[in-house]
Amino acid sequence: MKRIVTWGLASVFALAVSFGAFAANEALVVQLGSSNYGDVTQDGIDNAALSLQLGLANGASTVQSGEVNASIVSQRGAGNESSVVQDGFANDSLVLQRGLANLAAVTQLNVENSALVAQIGLQNDGVVYQDSELSGGVATLFQLGTANEGTIYQARRGLALPGFDSYAFTAQIGNANFALQVQAALEGVWHQTADIIQYGDRNEARQLQLNVGDIGGNHLDALQVGEDNYSQQVQSGTRGGRIGVVVQDGSSNSAVQTQLAVGPNTNNPVAVAIIAQVGEANEAEQYQEGSADMLALAIQWGTDNFAQHSQVASGNVLAASLQLGEANEAYIAQYDAGYHTALSLQVGTANLVAIQQSGDGDNFALAVQLGTNNTAVVTQQAGTTI
Repeated sequence: MKRIVTWGLASVFALAVSFGAFAANEALVVQLGSSNYGDVTQDGIDNAALSLQLGLANGASTVQSGEVNASIVSQRGAGNESSVVQDGFANDSLVLQRGLANLAAVTQLNVENSALVAQIGLQNDGVVYQDSELSGGVATLFQLGTANEGTIYQARRGLALPGFDSYAFTAQIGNANFALQVQAALEGVWHQTADIIQYGDRNEARQLQLNVGDIGGNHLDALQVGEDNYSQQVQSGTRGGRIGVVVQDGSSNSAVQTQLAVGPNTNNPVAVAIIAQVGEANEAEQYQEGSADMLALAIQWGTDNFAQHSQVASGNVLAASLQLGEANEAYIAQYDAGYHTALSLQVGTANLVAIQQSGDGDNFALAVQLGTNNTAVVTQQAGTTI
C-alpha cells in the first residue's frame, strides 16, 4: 500500500514525482509557502520518504511499516511540526528544522532503530521515542538556540544480540535549554549509554537509567559549560554495574547523582559516581544505596563550593572529596554493615569537612587540610574504627 496526500503550492509536482519516478515505496513531497500539510503513509518493504517544506506553520507526517524504513524531513520557518512513525526492521529517521517554536517527534518500534533530530532556533521541541526488541537503538538530538527542549526515551526488551546496545546523545548550545534522556532495559541483557553536552547558562540536564533485566551495564555522562546549570543523574536497577560522570565548568552550578538498588553479580558489579566542578558556589550531591562495591568522588576547584556524599551499603564503600580553594564544605556519611572508607583533602583557608560513619562494618576516615582556619569533624560508631 502506498498513499501520498499533500496540500500546498507544490501538490501536483509532489504527487507526480512520488508515483512516477521511483520503484518500491518511495515518496517525495516538496512544499513552498505557509500552512502546508504533507502526509506520507507506506506499508511494505524498502520504504523511503523525503519531505521538504519552506514557510510558516507547515506540518509533515510520515508513517512507515515493514522492513528497511528511511525518512528525511526538512523544514524551515516558524511553527512547523514534524511527526515520523516507523515500525519495522532497520528504521532510520532524519529531521532538520530551522526557525521558531518548531516541533519534531520521532517514534521508532521494533529492531535496529536510528534517529537524528537537528533544530536551530528558539523554543524548539524535539522528541525521540524508541522501543526496541532484540537490538538497541541510537538516538541523537542537536539543538542550537535558546529555550529549546529535547527528550529521548529508549526502551529495550527481549534477548540480547551482541553489539546492539542502546545509545542516546543530546547536544545543546545556547541558554535556558532543557534535556531529558530516559533508558529502560525491561528484560534481557543490555548495556546502555547516554551523554548530554550543554554550552550556555541556565541549562538543565536530566538522565535516568533503569535496568530490571539480567546482568547489564549502565553509563551516564554530562558536560555543562556555563553558569547556573543543573544536572541530575539517576541509575536504578537490581543488577549490573553503573557509572555516572558529571563535569561542570562555571559558577553557581549544581549536580545531583543517585544510584539505587545495586545488587552483586559476576559482571562489573561496581557503582561509580563522579562529579568534577570548576568555579565558585557550586554544589555536588551523591547518594548510593545497595550491596555492591561503590565509589563516590567529588572534585571541586574554586571557592564557596559544597560537596555531600551519602552511602548506605554493605559492600566495599569509598567516598572521596577533593577541594581546592577557600570557604569550601565537604560532608561524608556512610551507613550499614560495609567496609567504609572516607577520604577528604582540602587545600585553602576557612574550609570545613565533616565525616560520619556508622554500622557493623569496618570504618576508616582520613581528613587532610592544608591552610589556615580550617575545621574537621570525624564521628565513628560501631564496628572497627580508624
